[in-house]
Amino acid sequence: MKYNFDNSRFARLWTESAYLRKFIIDLFPTLNNDAWWKTRYAKAANPTMKNADGTRLYSVSSMTKPATSLMDMRTDYSESIQGDGADAKSYTGSIPSFSAESIKEDAFQREYKQKYFEQFGDDGEFLNQLLGTLQSRIASAHSTLSNMGAQLASTGKISVDFGRGVKMANIAEAPIPAENFKKAGAKVWTDTTALLLDQMAKIEQDWRMANGYDGALAWHISRNMFYNNVMKNTQVKDWVKQFRQLNDKPYVDGLITEQLFSEAIGEFPNLSPIYIENESQQSKTIEGAVTKKQGWKDTNVVLCPAGNFGEIVYSNLAEESLFSAFGANDVTKVFAPMEGGIFSVVNTTRNKGDYKEFTTEVLMNAIPTLTNFPYHVIVDTAATE
Repeated sequence: MKYNFDNSRFARLWTESAYLRKFIIDLFPTLNNDAWWKTRYAKAANPTMKNADGTRLYSVSSMTKPATSLMDMRTDYSESIQGDGADAKSYTGSIPSFSAESIKEDAFQREYKQKYFEQFGDDGEFLNQLLGTLQSRIASAHSTLSNMGAQLASTGKISVDFGRGVKMANIAEAPIPAENFKKAGAKVWTDTTALLLDQMAKIEQDWRMANGYDGALAWHISRNMFYNNVMKNTQVKDWVKQFRQLNDKPYVDGLITEQLFSEAIGEFPNLSPIYIENESQQSKTIEGAVTKKQGWKDTNVVLCPAGNFGEIVYSNLAEESLFSAFGANDVTKVFAPMEGGIFSVVNTTRNKGDYKEFTTEVLMNAIPTLTNFPYHVIVDTAATE
């Protein structure tokens, strides 16, 4: 019996958009560990439309309200003192475009698969090879969003200093108020004798008072900062020890874990919960060397409203609409959007010389944004007042 390769699952990935979408969605729901961005950012409800000139401009708005104060005493018939009203603040930017490394197959490789399938009727090995490689490309999209999201949260800016494409500083910058950039206090956090918890509580309470903010807040620090500085801090150690002794809980002197820290810090006065952010990525240089990257600036800690930092704004792929209208007759493309359209897997068949070439790409037009930027506080723990 001779099997028809055109009916194989593998071949249908290059000819049927609906099949590619189902295939991708079924196999890649939670297949990677690079999606830190999902813990701190939400997907925008709708895509950003592309302008006629090709730009994809987004706008982020945030409403601030004046601080609540006591009333002013007055005499009858006198006018009230004018105060500030609620204020809508916004910023705009352009959505950049990214691509992961492509996966290419030439006609000779495809011929081997065709002959093998026609003889045995089995394409499982080919699918596993493709999925293993494609998983790393999809992880690249998640890693890119995570890196940019961590940069934005910890510095207020995003720079593209990774990958082998265009490099550009400050491709996005949230207009965080200048007064929201704070310094550590009397001592830097690398000093184990710094009253670290007192510094954080003072910064938080002073900022609340100045801005009249009574909502839930949260602190965010990098994992490196937590283990290299916070866990070694004398005040932190003493507070954890005191908390466990007062509550008749077992404690080994000098030993602190994340769990013990979280339990004790929850009882520290005037201090919101502290979250440890764990994100890191890998990037390739033009020469092919692999380097480690981290979006979060270790020396910065963040105080902001509890919940998500913001949203991932995105735009539909320009290639999809353009190809449907003006695609070449000898080229086929099938598209499978992922994460609700934030990025897409694209399979392309085209001519390369006298033979066909089969390409798989992961393309993305997206960037993180801060939706509570007027209430986003960044503390430089390496600088003193």
